[in-house]
Amino acid sequence: MISIRIPARGRAPVFLLPFLLPLLSGCGRGGAEEERPAAPEPVPVVTARVARTTLHPFLEILGVVAAVPERTALVTARTAGVVEKVKVLPGEKVEKGQVLVELDPRTAQAALAGAKARVAEKEALLEKLRRGPRPQEVEAARKDAAKAEASLEEWKAKTAALEPLMRRKEISPVQYRETLAALARARAEAGAAKARLDLLLAGTRPEEIARAEADLAAARAEMEGARLALEYCRISSPLSGTAVRVPARMGERVDPGTLLVRVADLSSVFAVIRIPGPYLSRVRPGAAVEIGVPSLEGRKYEGKILRMAKEADDKTGDVEAFALVCNEEGLLLPGLAFRAKVRLPDVKGALVVPAEAVADRNGTAVVTRIRDGRAYEIEVVPGERVGEAVQILKGLSAGDVVALRGGYGLPPGTPVREAAKKK
Repeated sequence: MISIRIPARGRAPVFLLPFLLPLLSGCGRGGAEEERPAAPEPVPVVTARVARTTLHPFLEILGVVAAVPERTALVTARTAGVVEKVKVLPGEKVEKGQVLVELDPRTAQAALAGAKARVAEKEALLEKLRRGPRPQEVEAARKDAAKAEASLEEWKAKTAALEPLMRRKEISPVQYRETLAALARARAEAGAAKARLDLLLAGTRPEEIARAEADLAAARAEMEGARLALEYCRISSPLSGTAVRVPARMGERVDPGTLLVRVADLSSVFAVIRIPGPYLSRVRPGAAVEIGVPSLEGRKYEGKILRMAKEADDKTGDVEAFALVCNEEGLLLPGLAFRAKVRLPDVKGALVVPAEAVADRNGTAVVTRIRDGRAYEIEVVPGERVGEAVQILKGLSAGDVVALRGGYGLPPGTPVREAAKKK
């Protein structure tokens, strides 16, 4: 090792270390060429080219399965009574007309028997009035009238014979008054007999027949009500389907309107979804819907929106939509939750980049565009996103190259090179 000793008065000698020698020697070479920094290595990035295509967007939302109202029946009691038999179980298939519940029929049977008896009575009375008197009745009335008239004539003759004797006071006044009273009775009896005969000869009055007819109609209506009450003791299904609920219990007293069984035809069901307000202009009846039920191991079902509510939720602005979905296997049960994809109108000629090319910078969408081997971050306006593709409304043109990975946050103009893509 070489060292240089510089003497100094009153100070210890100083030794210069060898690494200082080049510095000292360079001081006397004025104009020496300075070294330039090496050029930066290009940053490896994965790129993609902006292209135009047709997007098939969809709206992904949650929903719930519901029975179709027109294919649902609330089977209720139509008469008061006590449940005697429940002939169906929850979840059981039923056919239209199948008896589901029976009520104790004895009270209804007794009421029907009484109503039938009253109808028979009213029918007999009306028939009698319509038929009028029998010939034997008319003949008997004639005889009674003739007999009463003969008796009257006899008492008239007796009275006339007693008048001279009364004037000569050959009989007592009491005897004469008794004769006059007998004459009055004979006259009344003759009048009554004649009136009965005239009534029989005239026949039944129309108003009497009309009243009898009205009484018979009321009795028949009462009988029909009793017959229906007995029929209502056997409660049947109005449609074929599934007994989804059976609240009826044996021994329970029910009134008209009490729910006994809920039957639904589940061969088709409604997928009930709520369409957010911003999408209402793009969702219409007939739009295709795909639903997946997590509890059914990812099964997919296709349907179409059949109807939409005419009123929006006053808190969220959402509108309910009902998609009809085929359910032949019967696995879609009312109340099941699902995730739905609602098909929106196609976006034709959309400018598209992969979703991983779009980044967020303080709330602004940006992409890294590659031009002449250098990276430049630019702002863009994204549109629809379908899967891993994003529509760009503003900021890019067809054919532009953007960085997918490795380009975010690079200073403007940073050299880049295409990185090897993983196989």
